[in-house]
Amino acid sequence: MSDQPTTATATVTYPAEHVTRIGLDDAKQMRSALLDAIKASRIGDRDQLLAFTEPLPAWIDSDGRVMVAGWLLQTKNGVWVASFRLSVSQERSVGYAATFIKEGTVWRVIKLVPEKIRYNR
Repeated sequence: MSDQPTTATATVTYPAEHVTRIGLDDAKQMRSALLDAIKASRIGDRDQLLAFTEPLPAWIDSDGRVMVAGWLLQTKNGVWVASFRLSVSQERSVGYAATFIKEGTVWRVIKLVPEKIRYNR
């Protein structure tokens, strides 16, 4: 992760009518909200998600992609969603999605769900 600028800002269209800038401070706050949501969840892979997510920082790479502790932040259907694929075993991997909203100056996760379960052959 040597490609981690400390002051970068990504510009993402959200929703289509205006532009929202996501800075490193936003990404750090999203990381904290994501960790809180994982800890409070009853997701079966909770411990594995925490083991992966907790040690990683938030960063914005040189291509402007916002990474929230290893989860890629994007807009989907007009909302901010961070996604991550967890390899649970050689036979199974699960995609997870965390949906964020900003209330005033505070980012919050409003939904944390498994998206796809893949069985490897």
